[in-house]
Amino acid sequence: MVTDTPVTWYYKHLGKKAIVLIAFEKANGKVEYDLDHMRQVAKSSILKGSVFALAAIPAGVIIATATYGLGLLVIPVGFFYAYRSIFKIPGMLRRTTLVNDLANHGVVVQ
Repeated sequence: MVTDTPVTWYYKHLGKKAIVLIAFEKANGKVEYDLDHMRQVAKSSILKGSVFALAAIPAGVIIATATYGLGLLVIPVGFFYAYRSIFKIPGMLRRTTLVNDLANHGVVVQ
């Protein structure tokens, strides 16, 4: 591990607390990226969204039973996170989007 060398990081914000590392530039100027790994991250996001969608109604009903109906507000929140995970995040991590984002920073992807 080398310390005290400048490294440029290319990352993407997926949410308030979620960041995905897209690529990084080494000290010699070579940019390292793995867009196939980003495809796997997008697929796992779709799976996570499906789980959110399937669990939203039962979780809302269980929480509503314990909180005298107030837990029904969990259902729309669960569907919102499902929508984000199924449609928004894979759209942000699509190969063409990432290639265009890296091209805006001057990185040529082959």
